[in-house]
Amino acid sequence: MPDDILVVAAMAATTGHTKSDMDIRLSDPEPHALELGPARASAWLHRAADPEAPALLIVPALGTPAGAYRRLAEALAAHGLNALRVELRGNGESPVRARRGIDWGYLDLVDDELRALYALARAELPDAPPVLLGHSLGGHLALLHQARHPDQPTIGVALVASGSPWHRQFGALSPLLRAFGVLTRAMAERLGAFRGDWLGFGGAQGASLMREWAHFLATGRLPPLGAEGWDPHPALARLQRPVFAISMRRDHYAPPAATEHLASLTAGPLELRRLESVGGGRPPGHFLWLRHPEPVARLLAERFAAG
Repeated sequence: MPDDILVVAAMAATTGHTKSDMDIRLSDPEPHALELGPARASAWLHRAADPEAPALLIVPALGTPAGAYRRLAEALAAHGLNALRVELRGNGESPVRARRGIDWGYLDLVDDELRALYALARAELPDAPPVLLGHSLGGHLALLHQARHPDQPTIGVALVASGSPWHRQFGALSPLLRAFGVLTRAMAERLGAFRGDWLGFGGAQGASLMREWAHFLATGRLPPLGAEGWDPHPALARLQRPVFAISMRRDHYAPPAATEHLASLTAGPLELRRLESVGGGRPPGHFLWLRHPEPVARLLAERFAAG
């Protein structure tokens, strides 16, 4: 796990593109400001040669800046898929930082950042079938978006190194995860924010988001979300979008059982693929694959390039 955390830190500090990243040098992405009030999110569009090719909407992992997905977006575009990546609040270039009085939960990200990202994709690429691509927590958000907003349909959801945090899916690590869930909830309630930057996990996040995540970890189900107390599970159970999942070898955060459990919350068919190695035979883990995204881009292109 420490190696994965170091990879994220290194990628967050490295936003430039080098010739070794890809055989094809692409033009700079198009930046877009999303209209979200105080969240003031940004998104970047990487166009493929075909404007009617599917558009993959990349939703980041917890605490991971959008810049960490630039190589992935460029690899997708090189494989003929349009790609967009969004900065979730509290991360990277976002001007918002979690603290007491500055809070957000799952629904804030679903109803604001993801809805705006989808609208941007439809405006810029009106003939491109959309696909939500969620990494880790981004997979939770992608499925919730599709369950909550049927007016913004996709042709499928891609889960990449994403799974339920339910402790029972983690074998011998279950007691440790349960203890971490208790710590997460206590920190969020005591400090008014989750200070993952102190722990090397997830960065500073909204207290509500992490309380909801901790409930998911403890019970295998999300709690009622937001001020309205929306129960997501009936809507998820009705969701029939196809789910294409890529599981990574040596991914301590999203083992295959966790991916299967997350997908099982919906009624959609699951196609689960396994990635064994990247970058000269190294295990892709939870984050290392982002530095070597070509195998993931190839799998996604095989699945979605035909629409």
